[in-house]
Amino acid sequence: MTKKITVALLALGLLAYACQPDQDPPQIQSLAHTEWEVTGYLTASASAMHSSPIRYKLAFLSDSTFLLKLDANVLTGKFAYGSDGSFQILETKKTKDCCDNEYALEMEVIFKSATEFIIRQDRSTLMGDGELYLRRK
Repeated sequence: MTKKITVALLALGLLAYACQPDQDPPQIQSLAHTEWEVTGYLTASASAMHSSPIRYKLAFLSDSTFLLKLDANVLTGKFAYGSDGSFQILETKKTKDCCDNEYALEMEVIFKSATEFIIRQDRSTLMGDGELYLRRK
């Protein structure tokens, strides 16, 4: 009798486990219509952060397009962002390939190489060949 009750309880437990609804997939935080200000960057070879000399602006126009204001130029393009924080630049266009200062050029290199976007409320970090620090506007 005890064996029958044990087997029945085990079967009920397995049935209850199998009937649980699937967990919802993690929600991707939308970047659409958000603006960020670059506060600084850290290159892979540097030991200290370089603070931003001016207020460079990064705007996510939709969940797949961006605009990064440099000194004299604007970098636009497409990106992909995953629920795990993965980030990838898919395509870029730049108004001209001249006239930006060294800071803006280094920032552009880090941005284009980004593979991870860590968002913490109003401050975030784009990580690739260095780190780009952002503050939500």
